[in-house]
Amino acid sequence: MLIKCLTLYTSGTQTNIIVGDLNCPKIDWSAASCSSDYINKSLLKFTVEAGFYQFVDFATRGSNILDIILADDDQIITATTPGPPIGLSNHLTINFTLALETAEAISNSVPNTIRYRWFMADFDAMQAFLLDVDWQSMICHNPSATAIWDAFVNMLYNTIDLFVPKQNSATSCSRRKRYPLSLRK
Repeated sequence: MLIKCLTLYTSGTQTNIIVGDLNCPKIDWSAASCSSDYINKSLLKFTVEAGFYQFVDFATRGSNILDIILADDDQIITATTPGPPIGLSNHLTINFTLALETAEAISNSVPNTIRYRWFMADFDAMQAFLLDVDWQSMICHNPSATAIWDAFVNMLYNTIDLFVPKQNSATSCSRRKRYPLSLRK
């Protein structure tokens, strides 16, 4: 029932984070393996198929990792550290840091709109550049779906920046004279 709930409420349009004591001591998170126990196997299968990454790499109760942090973005959590238990609990608390942009940072940023001049692009050089990329190494160094997608997109953006001339849209708009519709006729 938990897996159905998690499947229903995890969305592909935003980053999802699941935290808590899921009480599955038979899962070896570092090896992504577990015994054939139905509950442990079901949870591990869900995390793998949904593209979740487990961030806690230290025992949280005895020698087991019971309290976990799962996210479908492997770069959203930048640090996890053990903390003291709360009250009479025998589970450690987990301190973690999220990599988020604050609303203040977003509102203070000035959009820098770049306009690519595709008609002047050097497509032959782009092709040669992309053929020279060591794609196997890129896949090896980015094992999760999110990481490889980010690396691939970054490679494409870098290629575009190298071989497609760009122009700041603010300067291109300021040069163009804009007459009222009534004067254009």
